[in-house]
Amino acid sequence: MGDTTAFWSALAYCAVPINVYFTHSVQPEPMALWGLLGFLDYFDRALEEKSRLRSWILATVLGFFAAALKLPYLYVLFPLACLVAWEHRRAIVPAGQMLIVPFSFILAATAVWYRYAQTAPFVPLPLDKGYFWDNLRASLTENLWQAQLISRLPELCLTYTGLLFAGVGAWMFWRKKEQRVFFLWFLTGIVYTALIGEYGLIHRYTLLPWSPITAVFIGMGIATAHAWAGENKGRRAVWLLLVVAIPIHTGFRIAHWYRVERTYLFRAREVVAQVSSPTDLWITNTAEDPVLLYYIDRYGFSVDCGQWGLSSIEMLKAKGGKFFLTPTEGN
Repeated sequence: MGDTTAFWSALAYCAVPINVYFTHSVQPEPMALWGLLGFLDYFDRALEEKSRLRSWILATVLGFFAAALKLPYLYVLFPLACLVAWEHRRAIVPAGQMLIVPFSFILAATAVWYRYAQTAPFVPLPLDKGYFWDNLRASLTENLWQAQLISRLPELCLTYTGLLFAGVGAWMFWRKKEQRVFFLWFLTGIVYTALIGEYGLIHRYTLLPWSPITAVFIGMGIATAHAWAGENKGRRAVWLLLVVAIPIHTGFRIAHWYRVERTYLFRAREVVAQVSSPTDLWITNTAEDPVLLYYIDRYGFSVDCGQWGLSSIEMLKAKGGKFFLTPTEGN
């Protein structure tokens, strides 16, 4: 790919909307993405180095880290690992054998971890076959593909000028037959989108695994356009304008995501501090689990009274709940 393309790809990766917002938030998704990229890097090193034990261990740990944080990352991790192994198919130690060992551990450790996670008092996702198939039905609808590939992918993972550069980059990669592996990575993203189904339709951050490959296509397009512009001042001005348009698009696209909502909770926190002590337990009525407790800076319980009924309040009072907080219409 070359250092120049890698440089522009890295900048594009940092500038697209999906990364600017979600990789600066405290969520498992960006950490899972970090684990995925770390796995690919160290697995690639393990296939190249003579002394590969350290890289093999780090690849295995980071691969498990990604899958343990977000199970759907296995949909991306395994096919991309196969692509890396294919690139090293002429290595002294067969790449396929090098893939079996770490992936066996990753799958086994992930299975143990999620088996343990299912013993938690509250499990938001059942992680059973019934849920998987129900979630997958959305992938058979036009709505999912229109929303994910036609709307969100260009707007959040590429930007409009980035889409132009990515088109140029795709054309250049196609001309270089040895680098067509990037199209297989892109195809992996499509399969991943299908497998996460309705969950991906609900949560925009599930597009994060797309950002590395879209950044590579953008980077190749930027590098190609820069070489085309050469010393021509007019062409260089157009090139610069298109490049700068990427972060500008990002700023406009996600500005409203930073809008402060539920401002009443800041007032509620002041009232809570006046009427209770830090050791008092609160019962909060919300479908979002501990969100309200976080805002009022208290420990306690979260329950969705609409789902579990008012009897759940009596049950939590018996467990020590002393105060009750619920949003009202209009707040």
